[in-house]
Amino acid sequence: MRGRITLEFTSFGYYASRLQYSVGSSPLNVHSQNIARDNRVFVVIFDTSAPEGTGEGVYMEGSASLLHHLSEDIAEYQFISKRIWINDEAKKADGGYRHDIRVEIDLEALKNAFLS
Repeated sequence: MRGRITLEFTSFGYYASRLQYSVGSSPLNVHSQNIARDNRVFVVIFDTSAPEGTGEGVYMEGSASLLHHLSEDIAEYQFISKRIWINDEAKKADGGYRHDIRVEIDLEALKNAFLS
């Protein structure tokens, strides 16, 4: 990972049954050009208003692609999740913090939960 970048997108939709997101962005933006070169993408969703050290996030790995151009300034991209996880804390015997651990989310179970 080269660095942390905060991106602003226009959200068009979320298709829970496929764990697919649809967003709009200028094709001239660096992240759009990066997607054109390499469709591997990581997405993190978190509450930016949470006090430091208290927030939780959802981490996703997947692929992104250009769906179509909506205008000269906006294109619609899709992101499809291949892996989703949250972070948790491994604890010491005394209950103190040891280190972060990754807790994988079962994609099929998540899809089925949205379809129920």
